[in-house]
Amino acid sequence: MANFNVDVNATISDGSIANAKLADMNEATIKGRGAGAGSGDPQDLTASQARTAMGLGTAATQNSSAFDAAGSASSAQAFAIQRANHTGTQLASTISDFNSAALAAAPAETTTTIGALINGASEKTTPVDADMLGLMDSAASNVLKKLSWASLKTALAAIFAPKYSIVEINYTGGDQTNNSSPAAVQDVHSSTEFTISDTGWYEGEYSGNYTSAATGTGLGLGVYAGGGLTSGYFSQVAHVDAGTGDKGAQAFSAVGNILAAASSRTTSAGGNHFVVKFKIKVTATGTLRLRFINEVAGSAVTITAVRGFLQRNE
Repeated sequence: MANFNVDVNATISDGSIANAKLADMNEATIKGRGAGAGSGDPQDLTASQARTAMGLGTAATQNSSAFDAAGSASSAQAFAIQRANHTGTQLASTISDFNSAALAAAPAETTTTIGALINGASEKTTPVDADMLGLMDSAASNVLKKLSWASLKTALAAIFAPKYSIVEINYTGGDQTNNSSPAAVQDVHSSTEFTISDTGWYEGEYSGNYTSAATGTGLGLGVYAGGGLTSGYFSQVAHVDAGTGDKGAQAFSAVGNILAAASSRTTSAGGNHFVVKFKIKVTATGTLRLRFINEVAGSAVTITAVRGFLQRNE
């Protein structure tokens, strides 16, 4: 018998054993070692044995794929989203019917819905300074801001107070004497002039004291326009209270007319009074001033003091 020398220290080169040299395997099996088999030779494991060995249990079942978007994956996504303890994020556009459901629960606001909210709110009849109003700020891209009742009052007062506040005059600067012919109409004084800077309806009054050189010399009074002022309507009435009592009143419906007291109505040199009331619709701004004449040429009429007021009505 021939002798063979075997090198027991020989090694098998890496990658030198082909699949054909391995033991035959049953189909649908993989090499491994089944759970509970202890250590030992490799075994041919079935799919069930392999799942058990890898700890998958029944999570991965035969003939289904964990990456099938139309199968188990879509079911897993739906399950994860519907979980009560789901804390992940999800784009609203990817959730079926989310937009319609959200809009149904909280629809987008419109001028109609906001109006309905305001109409349904409780009414407050007496606002206080700390109350707030909604305001669209045109100087800040129409953003919504709040405006306090106090600020609103201040803003409105800045607009309307100059228009509707009462303007008063009180002239005591010295006697104003007219000793000329009746045709010589004379301003009382520049300080008795009212400046009107806005069109609209106004009413006013002049009142004052005067003396006359003779009982036969009456006083003529009238409100005149200046500075380009024009009117759509004007009326004035003059009342003279001289000496022995009421001497009557006269009225005209044109600006710039003198209302003259009749002769012999002045019975004393002092203690005489007059009042001129007027109402005017100003169509172009300018000034109003009081003018006067004496009834008899060369017989002086002297105005010693004038008071007055002007107020816008509308």
